[in-house]
Amino acid sequence: NTHLQKDSEVHSGGVDLFLAGVKRTIETGAVLGVHSWDDGDREGVDYPRDAPEHELNRAYVEAMLGHDEVYWFTLEAAPADDIHETSLAEIERFGLLTSPPQ
Repeated sequence: NTHLQKDSEVHSGGVDLFLAGVKRTIETGAVLGVHSWDDGDREGVDYPRDAPEHELNRAYVEAMLGHDEVYWFTLEAAPADDIHETSLAEIERFGLLTSPPQ
């Protein structure tokens, strides 16, 4: 299980770890920050959707959530050198929690 307290800030790969929880809960005020990945040459958003470069990350998200919509969202939410702090509406839209925020 993964739980974020109200003063938690989880960014980038930490969000991937958060998604690994069978039960995923947060307290109101916690921050989940996402962005595109970068392979040193290009950003994830620059590759076509069917490019093999997506498959490991995309498949991981799908295995954790049962869908990959949030993976595609993160690619466009912010460039690799920035962070997009997800809103509660986005967190709910993508089913990142298994119960409502506390």
